[in-house]
Amino acid sequence: MNLLLLGGNSLRNQAWIHQVSDSLAGDFATRTVIDYRHWQTGEPNLDFAHELSQIATAATTLGEYAVFAKSAGSILALEAIQQGILRPNRAVFTGLALPMVGEHPAALEALRTATIPITILQNDSDPVASYAEVAAALRDNNITSVELVSLPGDSHDYDDLGVIRSALI
Repeated sequence: MNLLLLGGNSLRNQAWIHQVSDSLAGDFATRTVIDYRHWQTGEPNLDFAHELSQIATAATTLGEYAVFAKSAGSILALEAIQQGILRPNRAVFTGLALPMVGEHPAALEALRTATIPITILQNDSDPVASYAEVAAALRDNNITSVELVSLPGDSHDYDDLGVIRSALI
C-alpha cells in the first residue's frame, strides 16, 4: 500500500507533512508528498485547480493507496475524490477546515457519498473548527459513514504522529 500526503495551507505545513511522511517510512511502500506551488511562490493560498492537476499526475503512479491530509489539504483531497481524480482505499484527515467546505461544496458531497473508510481526527478546541463543530456539521448533513475522532487540543496543530500512524495503518 502507498500513501499520498497533503499538508495544510500555510508554509509551516511543508516541513510538518514531510515529517509525517518520514515517520511512516516503514508502514507504506511509497509515500508521495504534494508540495504546493504557493509554498515556493509566496502566494498566500493554495491554487486548487493547479494542485488538483498535480494530484492527478501523482495518482497515476500510486497503485493501491491511502490519503492523509490536514486542514485545507483535506478539502483538496475530498474535492479530488469527488471529481474522480483520487480513488484511494481509505482517507485520514486531521484538522478538517470546516469553514472552507462552504467554498468547496464538492468536499461536502464527497463526505456524503463516501464509499471508502474516512477518519477525521479533530482537536476538541481546534480554532479552525472544533470537534463539536465538525460533529454537528456531519450530523446536520446526515453524514454517518465518516469516523470522527476527538483529540485533546486547543490548536490547529496535529503533532501526535503515533495517533496519525494508528489511524492510517
